[in-house]
Amino acid sequence: MRDNARIEQSALRFSMISIIFFVVLGLVFAAITHSGSILFDGIYSLISFAIASLTLKVSQLAEKPDDEIFHFGYTQFEPLINVFKSLFVITACIYALFGAVKSLLSGGNLMDMGYAVIYGSIAAFGSFGVGLYLKRKSKKCRSGLLQVEAMEWMIDAMLSFGILVGFLCAVILQQTRWNYLMPYVDPMLLIIIAVVALPVPLKILINNMREVISMAPPEPFISDLEKQLENATKDIPLNDYEFRVVKQGRNTFVLVHLMVSDDFHFNTVADLDRIREKIDDRIVSFNPEIVMEILFIKDKEWAEYK
Repeated sequence: MRDNARIEQSALRFSMISIIFFVVLGLVFAAITHSGSILFDGIYSLISFAIASLTLKVSQLAEKPDDEIFHFGYTQFEPLINVFKSLFVITACIYALFGAVKSLLSGGNLMDMGYAVIYGSIAAFGSFGVGLYLKRKSKKCRSGLLQVEAMEWMIDAMLSFGILVGFLCAVILQQTRWNYLMPYVDPMLLIIIAVVALPVPLKILINNMREVISMAPPEPFISDLEKQLENATKDIPLNDYEFRVVKQGRNTFVLVHLMVSDDFHFNTVADLDRIREKIDDRIVSFNPEIVMEILFIKDKEWAEYK
């Protein structure tokens, strides 16, 4: 787990350094080109830097063990920061959308197309490269934080690719009889990009809100876990079993009640611990992020919340 944490935190630091570069790039080119879409891209990166700093802090907190204040550790901060980040992206998209509509209604915006194309090329391919790198690292260390960070970079890449394609089209448009439409290219680009980008952070928001309010994970995960539990307990004399699951960031907490039958016998508590260890080994091999608590009961009422 510590190796995964090192990979995660190293990738987040790389993300922060990359953000600084793109903030400077965006603000400089926005000043040169007078482009609203480039300015939006630069401001988006600037706010992303502040959030990336919080993400790195949360990553460090999540590795801390439980203590007197947080009895179940600090992993619940992971979905919380992801909700915050997705809300930021959604707000930024809506702000850009309204700003672009206002620009359209006021006659559009003229800009320097040559420098705009240069910016779009650097920002698009650079953001995509960073996003791809973070996505690979997120899979390697099974990090929800990096997954959302990669999502932000991919959206930024989408914004920049949209800007690049739009500017290239505008350069072509400039040579035609429709060149009077040039001022409308920048705000139209911004509207299209904002609308296309919105579904991704909305999905991230919904998924992480499930964790914030302690909802059960999605049904496919529950079904897979149930199959693993059935296989892990098939040699134990049971009348039934029940389990409850809550996911908080990188950890998934599972409470299992094993309702033993009359044929179930043990001599010492150590015998029960050996059964727990056998079940735990099977479940952890299925998902190493699962933290289990296994209780042996006879009366089913003990498995119910009263």
